[in-house]
Amino acid sequence: MSAALERFRSMPMPVLLPVLFVVLAALWLGIGYVVFPADQPLVARLIGTLFYAGAMTVFFGVYIGRARRRSGGPSELVRMQRAMKSGVVPADVATEPWTAMFEQWHRQYRRFRWLGPALFGVMTLLGVGLALTQTAIWWIGVVFLVGLLVVTTIDVRRGLRTIPVVLAELRHRARTGTHADGLPPTAGTAWTLPRD
Repeated sequence: MSAALERFRSMPMPVLLPVLFVVLAALWLGIGYVVFPADQPLVARLIGTLFYAGAMTVFFGVYIGRARRRSGGPSELVRMQRAMKSGVVPADVATEPWTAMFEQWHRQYRRFRWLGPALFGVMTLLGVGLALTQTAIWWIGVVFLVGLLVVTTIDVRRGLRTIPVVLAELRHRARTGTHADGLPPTAGTAWTLPRD
């Protein structure tokens, strides 16, 4: 699953954006049919789906494009995301863009530590209210939101454990020009000629 997700994340933008558009359109259309089966004519539903999927594709495209540019490309961003999960920094990284990206992620994760539960908590309460007053199909949304709350809480806690470890290693490398084990950097990292 993680290999497939990494392949998806590293797709070129001209391939990624149409795939994202189709997935978002299918989700919006499917959810609309389940929640409001007969409330809209098909043409109106399709127009709404195109607007929603188009707007969200633009939003995610801008977000992903900026992250890729800051990190040094899609493959480097995938390596950063892998390092964030494992807490292990590859030997041949450029410390400057990696440090900047991990500092940004650290700020986002610290903010999301309280924002995530607040956001998903309010949405869950809204879903419960709709399930009690409208139709029982909203209970599926409540279960989905509770699942998202659990997954994001675990992810944020893991990130807040591993990001400081990665940042400490990156700062150590930038400061000393060596790895934490005292070895010089490997090929692809900054180095200087030895002095006599």
